[in-house]
Amino acid sequence: MKLQKLYFVLGASDPFASTSSFLTSTTAKFVAIGAVVMTLVLVVTGLVYSFAGQELKKKIKDKWVQIVISAIAVFGGAGIIGFLVQFVQQNFN
Repeated sequence: MKLQKLYFVLGASDPFASTSSFLTSTTAKFVAIGAVVMTLVLVVTGLVYSFAGQELKKKIKDKWVQIVISAIAVFGGAGIIGFLVQFVQQNFN
């Protein structure tokens, strides 16, 4: 009876393999979506600014710091998440 349990334990696969692959694919999707959205926001803001009148340009200038901070946060957040996933996979597998 004990020998059968030993074969079962030795034959078991990695229980975290599906979680690891899910995390890797989800992280890649998050990074890609974040990059695309923030690139579109920056491009659209630049286009609106280039074709806008003086009043709208002033409003955009007032919000530009917030737009840049949000772009840095999204790109930085995606980078940090990617780094953490890679760090965990390398050190805890």
